[in-house]
Amino acid sequence: MSISRKLSLLEADIQKVQFFLDQFTPCANGKRTIRIEANGEFIIVRNFPLPDKYHPDSIDLVLITTGYPQAPPQGMHVLKNSKNEHLLDQLQNKFGHTYSDAMVSEAEDIDGYSWICVHYQDFKWHFDLDFGDNIYKLLSIFSALLEGEKS
Repeated sequence: MSISRKLSLLEADIQKVQFFLDQFTPCANGKRTIRIEANGEFIIVRNFPLPDKYHPDSIDLVLITTGYPQAPPQGMHVLKNSKNEHLLDQLQNKFGHTYSDAMVSEAEDIDGYSWICVHYQDFKWHFDLDFGDNIYKLLSIFSALLEGEKS
């Protein structure tokens, strides 16, 4: 797939994510945004909203999109710093899948970030912007899992 086609699909996908982010109360840390970086190799979500039981109440996420749209992002990355230390503990307790670095061969490490293993059941991904799997759906499912009792 050409880079221009990938970027076009990513742009359409992140427009849906931005609409999702805009539904939440504004954040004290600034606007909730998503942007494509490095020619579509990764995306950054700024101030992703977290339920009240999590502290801080928003977090920045990095999703590696090298295989997109044929393959989903392999989990999410959260900056390791003192501000996020408690949150990373909470995510570990919730998912049991938070690591200092990427633990599976398909996931890419980012120095200074913790990796959260978030994936579709049976690791299946059927990309479709409207009716299948996409980044908007992945992030909305992540949000719903954070709200719920089970993961």
